[in-house]
Amino acid sequence: AINPEMRSSYAAVLRNLLGARSRILLIALEFEEVAVDPSVTRLGPHSLGVDEVRSVFIDFDIQVLEEHDVIDVDRFRRLREAGCRSVNEHTLLLRRKRQETF
Repeated sequence: AINPEMRSSYAAVLRNLLGARSRILLIALEFEEVAVDPSVTRLGPHSLGVDEVRSVFIDFDIQVLEEHDVIDVDRFRRLREAGCRSVNEHTLLLRRKRQETF
């Protein structure tokens, strides 16, 4: 669970480490984080929606492989007890866009 303030930096590190044909399989949880007591999410998980992934990884094509509401899964009990009504789990495949050469 990457702290939201560090996401752009984290994406930059990945860009530098990964080759031109690299792929990333990302499991992102999206929920109403502002509705949850901050002490519950202090160490994660943090909400991360598909639109934010697209904005942070602008040089990657992003394919949504699966999406499920997982609020009833036991590992999210803490979020459920904190008042979350929905936790959407997005399975994403990120592929680096091809660099155009002229």
